[in-house]
Amino acid sequence: MRVERGKQTNYDHYPPEKIAFMMRTPAWCRRRAAELGPSIAAVVSVLMEVNALYRLRQAQGVVGLADKHGAERLDAACARGARRREPRLQDREGAPRRRRRS
Repeated sequence: MRVERGKQTNYDHYPPEKIAFMMRTPAWCRRRAAELGPSIAAVVSVLMEVNALYRLRQAQGVVGLADKHGAERLDAACARGARRREPRLQDREGAPRRRRRS
């Protein structure tokens, strides 16, 4: 197949695990987080509020922790984090800021 202009990705040439990674969009992250638990869904929702594509890797990482640690344990950890809600780790625009060394 010839492309008129620009580049085109052919996912048939990718290994299966790479194709699966490329399909993990913000909508997929939200849907998967809702399946795993309400606290996980809340954390992913907060991550996706502002600059969803910029924070997509973070959301994928949170959802991926369920494979390693289990959904119940991850949901409990997200609930603890939500109760704590450390606003000092974020600036006014919602992007993470760096901690200063004393």
